[in-house]
Amino acid sequence: MEIEFIPGLPFEQGRLNVIVAPARTFIDFFNETLNFQRFMTLYVCGNYSLVLNWIDKSMTQFDVQRAFNSYQLLTILRECSFSIVIVEHDPTLYEGGDEGDMIRFVSESMQDLAHSSLVILFAPKMDDVLSRLLGHAKRYVFCGDEKMFVPQPRPLGPPVKKRLIGEKWCGQQTLNVTYSEG
Repeated sequence: MEIEFIPGLPFEQGRLNVIVAPARTFIDFFNETLNFQRFMTLYVCGNYSLVLNWIDKSMTQFDVQRAFNSYQLLTILRECSFSIVIVEHDPTLYEGGDEGDMIRFVSESMQDLAHSSLVILFAPKMDDVLSRLLGHAKRYVFCGDEKMFVPQPRPLGPPVKKRLIGEKWCGQQTLNVTYSEG
């Protein structure tokens, strides 16, 4: 099976297809592609979806499944029998545990599924997890600003809290305090 998801770029069954694009661009491509209404389509997302609320609600052959961790994502991929599978990338699924092994297992499962289904992995921007998932991808499509395609390193230390003071955003970092009695 082959569909032209992005004008001039056919996506094919038998390979893992990856698209990195702003969510709005992906939503427009998705809603304008009639093939998603002709074939049984599964949309898999994680803890939070940037796309799901904006998908055309009139689609009849469309199903959604959520994975709240990488093990659930792996199960969904292994039990899938849909013609088209779209996976919205969520790096939080891989936090904790055997992160490296699970990324490899999920990547291999998506490629295995691509032999029988058209598989598209969507991400709104590059990150460390996505760059490791790309190991089995056969086609990458990047749409948008080039800054989106450079993975941003994970911050070290506690998160920085930002607040608006006047017209300027100021960052405040939580400090670790050690008390000693002397």
